[in-house]
Amino acid sequence: MPAPPPETPESSRSVLPGPDGALAFTVDGRELGVPIGPVVEIVTHRGATPVPHARPAVEGILALRGRIITVVDVRRGLGLPPRRPGSAAQVIVIESAGDHLGLVVDSVTRVVGQPGEVTVLNLDALLKEIS
Repeated sequence: MPAPPPETPESSRSVLPGPDGALAFTVDGRELGVPIGPVVEIVTHRGATPVPHARPAVEGILALRGRIITVVDVRRGLGLPPRRPGSAAQVIVIESAGDHLGLVVDSVTRVVGQPGEVTVLNLDALLKEIS
């Protein structure tokens, strides 16, 4: 499986191959992953608008290409300490049941083709956590 092209300054989008495998990322020094199938794109995190009375893992919402996307901080969802203010982060945009959801991670690292190379997040459990 070919590696995705590197991200360029002109674009914050990455092209991902096929429906198999996982997209690996880091959170608090840990490498985790999400299934590649539902990944739509990866964007640089520039902040989200807070939503009053939202679940703790929900950082807020953001407008992306004409859509309002709920943004979930994976650190909060896993009970990890918050990122340092001003530290870089990325948003993995996934599609679930026709809606887009953004997962805030420290960095996206690689595409994994072999099962077991990374611990893959259970997206269904994560979605239940925020609904």
